[in-house]
Amino acid sequence: MATSTIVLSPMAPRTGYLSQQQLAQHTGLCERTIRTYINRADNPLPVYRMGRRVLIRLDEFERWMEAQRTMGRPKSIEAAREMGLLPRLDTKAASMLGSA
Repeated sequence: MATSTIVLSPMAPRTGYLSQQQLAQHTGLCERTIRTYINRADNPLPVYRMGRRVLIRLDEFERWMEAQRTMGRPKSIEAAREMGLLPRLDTKAASMLGSA
């Protein structure tokens, strides 16, 4: 009886490496936006460079995006709290949201 081998594509979800173009297609983001994320001075998108080729792991991109998550406009919200227009967060809520 012959056995068949299943070859998983390197594009398999959660473990695959994507080019900038493939990531743009997957996420709906513009390739220029992805390049901007890669070249940021603060907290750049992690990539793997092999010569001129740039690859992004899908799971690392998703973790990076989750780290970028904010609620509202942080500086505007903090200013409103300082002016007494919004209630201050208690210590537990502030630590959960990552703000003071």
